[in-house]
Amino acid sequence: MMDFDTDVLIVGAGPVGTWLAAELAAAGVGVRLLEARTGRSAWSRGFTVQPRTLELFDTRGLAGPLLAAGQSIGSWHFALGHTRLDFTGLPTRFPSVLLNPQVATEELMERRLTELGGGVTRDCRVTGLRQHPEGVEVRTDSPVGPGQLTARYVVGCDGAHSTVRTAAGIPFSGTETVTTTLTGDVVLDDPPPNGAPILSCEAGVLLTIPLPEGRHLVGVIDHSTMHETPPTPVPFAHLRAAVERVVGSDLGMRDPRRVATVGDAGKLADTYRSGRVLLAGDAAHMHYPMGGQGLNLGVQDAHNLAWRLTAVLRAGADGRVLDDYTSERRPVAAGVLDDVRAQVALVTATGLDGFTLRRRFDALLTEYPALNQDLAARLSQLDVRYGSFDGPDGDDPRLGSRAPDLTFAPVADGSGPHRLFETARPGRFTLLDLTGGSLHADRAIEGAGLAELVATVAVTPAPDANPPMDPALAKSWSTAPAALIRPDGHTVWIGDDLGQAVDTVRSQLF
Repeated sequence: MMDFDTDVLIVGAGPVGTWLAAELAAAGVGVRLLEARTGRSAWSRGFTVQPRTLELFDTRGLAGPLLAAGQSIGSWHFALGHTRLDFTGLPTRFPSVLLNPQVATEELMERRLTELGGGVTRDCRVTGLRQHPEGVEVRTDSPVGPGQLTARYVVGCDGAHSTVRTAAGIPFSGTETVTTTLTGDVVLDDPPPNGAPILSCEAGVLLTIPLPEGRHLVGVIDHSTMHETPPTPVPFAHLRAAVERVVGSDLGMRDPRRVATVGDAGKLADTYRSGRVLLAGDAAHMHYPMGGQGLNLGVQDAHNLAWRLTAVLRAGADGRVLDDYTSERRPVAAGVLDDVRAQVALVTATGLDGFTLRRRFDALLTEYPALNQDLAARLSQLDVRYGSFDGPDGDDPRLGSRAPDLTFAPVADGSGPHRLFETARPGRFTLLDLTGGSLHADRAIEGAGLAELVATVAVTPAPDANPPMDPALAKSWSTAPAALIRPDGHTVWIGDDLGQAVDTVRSQLF
């Protein structure tokens, strides 16, 4: 028998690992979080928090602080185009993209983890692992020398060059870098006119994002040099010259804090699980950071995985619930990689032909609002639907999809939740009795011995106060007697036969 230092050992304390650790800690699972770096990086490669991720943060009371710290924008780009995708019509309470430096988002996550009694062990590098039938031995190296930790499960959140993925022997398939983008954290004395964040021309594309302290993040795709490999470290002169070649001016660029490169390699792990080792975030998928998808894709990996590990470790769920993690999340990542590759193809198309192609695509986004909305839903990650679920009348679009943040009528004494997202419990299903309690959902769950796995909530939907939804979906939710919602917010059953709800919980877990 192995003695375990923890239930789950997470390697990598970026946003994905930190969020996973916080979710597990909130559900009462023992967790250790290791990070090779001595401290959090001051450099933010990511800035974008998409609507679906904001919804997840809202279920944990973190959306407000994050929105207060960042800048909300009601539109977003596709392939750095001038015609923006309209997010204001998306069916969510957060119809916008939030721009916030990744380091600030990580700080918020780490504060939550600390409040839950967890923390990060820094300056501790994983050097290898060995799996056993009942757990995993992990070799480490730190300032005090080599060490070893044991855990029932290990999750690699340690980036595209994941040591955990390599040690577990999981193939990472895809394409290597062909196109290189130069980026820098700089001061611009002469920024683009009218605050234009994107400039596209025959010579390439320039992206500028305002940062605190009067600085800018600059990213430039210089068609004349994008296939070359710049020296390491990248000289500031390379960035300044590339910007000048693309837009005819260096924009008064000075005082660089960091200059780096971003490649367009795209890879996907063949599986997200090998025995007791699992992957999330960039360890499972990597791609060019077009559209701000990476952090969001990884955080949603963590949210999906956390309840599964909780079910196995605290409720004795069947191990196949961990296999379903791959079958659900890997196709989502594959879709993001496809979208990113399409965008890269647009921005790297050269000369007048490429410039014309980008202008034509911009025009299509204006001429066809449905296309604009479809791409907005994809980039916002609100359109994710898992599996094929059958309702009473066949395929029901509500099932497998994220549940909307329904508004409830107040009870007589003013107590009780006012919104669905306020009912979410880490690691627990939510059974909503939308009749106000006439179905007695609590009795059905207690009688089935599932009270530790399912929280029951008796509510009455508030008339005309639901969040933005497709009209057909809004009507269907208004007539739903009861709904079963997984811990990650996706609906898996709707009906009035609570015996079926109980069977659905058991089929998901055992």
